[in-house]
Amino acid sequence: MNHHSPHTEIPIIDISSLLTPDYKPDSTSKEIGDACRDMGFFYVVNHGISKAHREEVFRESKAFFQSPLEKKNEISSRGYDHYAGYVPMHGEITKGTADTHEAYDIIRETPPSHPDVLAGHPTKGPNQWPTWMKSFKGTMIQNWDLMENLGMAITKGIFQSLGLEKQLMDQYMRDPVSEQRALFYPGTKIKEQGIGAHKDYGFVTMVMQDTPGLEVLAKDGSWTTVEEVPNSFIVNLGYMVERWTNWVYPATEHKVRTSKKDRTSVIFFTGPSTEIDISPLESCCTEGNPGKFATLNYGDYIKRKFAASYES
Repeated sequence: MNHHSPHTEIPIIDISSLLTPDYKPDSTSKEIGDACRDMGFFYVVNHGISKAHREEVFRESKAFFQSPLEKKNEISSRGYDHYAGYVPMHGEITKGTADTHEAYDIIRETPPSHPDVLAGHPTKGPNQWPTWMKSFKGTMIQNWDLMENLGMAITKGIFQSLGLEKQLMDQYMRDPVSEQRALFYPGTKIKEQGIGAHKDYGFVTMVMQDTPGLEVLAKDGSWTTVEEVPNSFIVNLGYMVERWTNWVYPATEHKVRTSKKDRTSVIFFTGPSTEIDISPLESCCTEGNPGKFATLNYGDYIKRKFAASYES
């Protein structure tokens, strides 16, 4: 049943029914549709990923960020041919202001000879792994598999909520464009911009955080802190869903503010296959809400967005 945390208006959705092979709209997909129309953010629980695994991912992520800077710089994403590796403190800028965080990016592990890699697709290629850490790679690859499956389950709920056939989902998500990102925000005496206000690129973003810091832009223009709901993932829609549904399912701006406590988050992004052309769904276009967006190819779009993000 859809309910709310006492600390937030963001709905909490039990997605256990989406983990089954069945593809038919149910109460869960309706709850997801309601959350997507309302604010584009929700929590998911009963997602099938163990607390022990989540704790291990946090342990490995924190150990990586505590590694010596010279070690981390050995696998810097700057100057690397693919969008993978370490991003240093203040190494990214949002809306003209440096972000106060470190990051480590993982793309789909793909041989350099693969056609998508040769074509310069930004989220495929060989990763840069911290070889000084024994279990980091294994844990993060396991997390990739679990999170991609979770992303597919949530995407299924979104497709069901729109009354779309399974064949269309199979086509759109044939080879999803995914990225995994660990982030560290140091505790600061004065609140700083951890990540500036933005909308994510793709379809679905899933976040786990060890302490609050994520803030969501509410409809009244205020910023709401996303509190931690035990053993949940925070889910938000990306800009492609906004375009695809002709603003019926809006992507909501969000940001991170630093606090006195250190904060670590691990995020997984997933979107459609590179060959997919995104244009407003006919069912989301009406006389009162005509199509607002031109068609664009998702692979080309992602290339442009990554190039802009990493140009610094």
